[in-house]
Amino acid sequence: MKVLLHIYKNTLNFEGRASRREAVYYLIHMLLIVGVLVWMDFHFNLIDPDWGIGPCTGIFSMLIFLTNLSFTIRRLHDTDLSGWWFLINYVPLVGPFISLWLMLQAGTPGDNRFGPPPARI
Repeated sequence: MKVLLHIYKNTLNFEGRASRREAVYYLIHMLLIVGVLVWMDFHFNLIDPDWGIGPCTGIFSMLIFLTNLSFTIRRLHDTDLSGWWFLINYVPLVGPFISLWLMLQAGTPGDNRFGPPPARI
């Protein structure tokens, strides 16, 4: 729980690094929430055929965008990559898989150009 609170408190923090442990907690947390929201959209027949997404999932995605962006950038920093690698998500078909792979890579041991290793939470 402390890990998730730390992530949400740092929504507007694009500096520094985030650990792989934080990434695992955050990814599982997001998977559970989005899974429930997608289920709600399907269960209540709310999927818009033009958009291919329901309002529950769509609104949540908009609300969580900055948190996802800042966390992903800090996680990329931990692997000594620029935050611009976030844009790999927008490459059709393979982008999200490459992004997931990058998020789960081990961080740089010791200091890197983005600062010291993240403190264990």
